Amino acid sequence: MIYGYARCSTNEDKQDINRQVRELKAAGADEIYLEYEHGDSKVKSQQEAMFAATIPGDSIITLE
Repeated sequence: MIYGYARCSTNEDKQDINRQVRELKAAGADEIYLEYEHGDSKVKSQQEAMFAATIPGDSIITLE
């Protein structure tokens, strides 16, 4: 399974996370986790959920 992770630091009214989702799909992501959370935040619930879902052999892709 290939997982993708998309994150924006501000809410959806200010940043468009859909560009990341499109690019992750184009890169082959089977399942995409996304969230609006500042990079310095200690808790990123969707990122943690993605890590919990992975098993050995899975891949995770992100974008810059």
